[in-house]
Amino acid sequence: MGEKHSQFEALLLPHLDSAYNVAYWVIQNDADAQAIVQEGFAQAWQEFERSGEPDTRVWLLSIILRIAHTRIRRQRKHSKESGPGLGSALSRLPVEFREILVLHDAEGWTYRQLATALEISPDTVASRLSMARRSLRDELGG
Repeated sequence: MGEKHSQFEALLLPHLDSAYNVAYWVIQNDADAQAIVQEGFAQAWQEFERSGEPDTRVWLLSIILRIAHTRIRRQRKHSKESGPGLGSALSRLPVEFREILVLHDAEGWTYRQLATALEISPDTVASRLSMARRSLRDELGG
């Protein structure tokens, strides 16, 4: 287990902050985001040898997104938070818009990575990103 554990840590721990950021902006709650990251790393550990995904960052964050979406579907409660600022405006967007904005603009994902992780076409990525940016501008009053 030692060599596998070292390889896992070397490949995935550099993406811990990204995993938390994605989970937080999708779920909008610190404690839930931390729980999602823990669950995501546990699931990644179980699937590690079978993964075959050459881009471990995309693979890990795809796991995080699936877990976050499952949690959202179970909870089905949306934040009614109001107030000024980017974080508040972002939190009022639909989850599909939040995740694509965070992954592309904050995490630097390419359209191809987004298409793979979100299981949509690159054209849909472009369209959704455009709609998300427009919605965010509207939320910010601009």
